[in-house]
Amino acid sequence: MSYDRDRGGDRDFRGGGDEEFGGFGGLRGGRSPGKRCRDCDFVDFKDLQTLRRGLSAQGKLLSRKRTNHCARCQRLMAQAVKRARHMGILGFTG
Repeated sequence: MSYDRDRGGDRDFRGGGDEEFGGFGGLRGGRSPGKRCRDCDFVDFKDLQTLRRGLSAQGKLLSRKRTNHCARCQRLMAQAVKRARHMGILGFTG
């Protein structure tokens, strides 16, 4: 593109259309579309040690980016945390 020639140099990641830099794979590295994490089968709401790993110090659910869970496991974790809070096993705040 003329934009790259006018600047005189390598493409920056905003200007070009390289697969190496563009899209969701990008410089940070993306997730594989079919890859799932290892604890997707079942998340028990009574297992506090597992639930606390998915919570921040304030008691908020951590994002998928931080926990490295797949979408299905993140939904199971959120449901288990909600059940534990409703039963009184886990507090609403940290």
